[in-house]
Amino acid sequence: MSYNRKNMKTITLTVLFVLISMSFVNAQQISLNSLYNINRYHVNSAYAGFDDGVSSYLSHRAQWVGIQSAPSTSFLSVQSSVLENVGIGGMIMYDNTDLTNTFSGVGTYAYRIKLGEEHNLRFGLSAGIYQTTLTPSDAIVDDQSDEVFANGNYSQLSFKNDVGLYYNYRKLEFGFSIPQVFETAKIGEMVVNRANVEMKRHIVAYLGYELPIGTKLDFQPSVLYRGFAANNNQFDINAQVTYDNLISIGAGYRTDVGFIGRFGLEINDLFEIGYAYEFGGAKLRAFTSGTHEVMLGIKFGAKGKRKRVETPSPNKQETNAIESEKSSTIEKKDTVQAPVVKDEPIIDEIDVAEEPVLIEESIEKESSIDLSVFDFKLKFPLNATDLDPSFEDELDKIVEVMLENPELNVTVIGHSCDLGSIQVKKNIAIKRATMVKAYVVKKGVEENRVTTKGEGDAQPIVPNTSEENRAKNRRVEFVVDEAHK
Repeated sequence: MSYNRKNMKTITLTVLFVLISMSFVNAQQISLNSLYNINRYHVNSAYAGFDDGVSSYLSHRAQWVGIQSAPSTSFLSVQSSVLENVGIGGMIMYDNTDLTNTFSGVGTYAYRIKLGEEHNLRFGLSAGIYQTTLTPSDAIVDDQSDEVFANGNYSQLSFKNDVGLYYNYRKLEFGFSIPQVFETAKIGEMVVNRANVEMKRHIVAYLGYELPIGTKLDFQPSVLYRGFAANNNQFDINAQVTYDNLISIGAGYRTDVGFIGRFGLEINDLFEIGYAYEFGGAKLRAFTSGTHEVMLGIKFGAKGKRKRVETPSPNKQETNAIESEKSSTIEKKDTVQAPVVKDEPIIDEIDVAEEPVLIEESIEKESSIDLSVFDFKLKFPLNATDLDPSFEDELDKIVEVMLENPELNVTVIGHSCDLGSIQVKKNIAIKRATMVKAYVVKKGVEENRVTTKGEGDAQPIVPNTSEENRAKNRRVEFVVDEAHK
């Protein structure tokens, strides 16, 4: 049989992509992604429900842009915390590599075990389906009678499963997952040159740490490992800087691939946008402009809480005016009551009939403000500035009192223990106070009613002579303005 040069090129490319497709399916069966720094659920089922509320992420990865029929992958995931220690999730994935299409869908259950005040261990289990389809009918060939192409498309359905473990201690986190922990046999038949597709066990591990380097900057180094069999190992070595929990810029290096750039943006604590660019290996740079990956996330709700909008009573301003008038009346009475009794008994009789009621109402109103909620002290782990979810109940009580009493102003004061340089201790103390202020302002308290201070370790409540005492000194406390003490 004779072929012209064009037909030979077409057949060569077709065979090449068939081999690549089959190699991909039989070897690296877990799809690559580079934005796991935003959504770790993509690489570890134990992460489902880690964040409070519900979060959903949609991502698309276009690999080796510029090469026809190069791989592309799309993810859609949803996860949520449903109970204090329980999380659930679901994920679907579609991957296309020229003649090979892969679809998978899983559901996830995760459970947290609290090992201590700062230790958490989570377990995750995912189960679902994994369908691989080979479409040689899409190939452009001259000999349609070839048995590879004549028999139409081939499809295989397998049982997809995954177990994961996730541990965090303060700012340290470690994750370990085993995709396809139970290697499954094929369901149905896919035979190309007598090569069967089987679901093989993989290993994925993640290690990361968050280090504050200023009042609003955090530095996050991390390493990700993917492994399959003895000689199929890959590492991602990453570094990222985040500003004020809003903007992140990072870089990484993936073995056998090359450098990776990352960018992330969070909008109004609701939307999250991520982008990653892979430069590609030296052998591919002449043929491709690299690999692009984008992600859009939405997060809403808080664990065990609903957002509540507090609105003042329609007569609030009128009530404030009456209270102001009452206060001035009380002050006037305190200064003139005694002379009136002696010199003008008639006026005194009128005063006795009207003013005691005002005094009693004013005293009752003032005493109804429960200032004891401001006695609560937030305790922080070493170098920590983020608010623990356990703070929310007490902070919400403070918010409620401040919303009901708009004349009330508060100073939030951050403290640290004696460990670290003077500047670091000062920065951590300020950031702790700033995080608390941001929370109460987000809940509806006017920003100008809350001021912040950072004292560092200048005002310990106990001597910094032990770790137990240091833990007591790492705190945020509240001071109510003098008019209401």
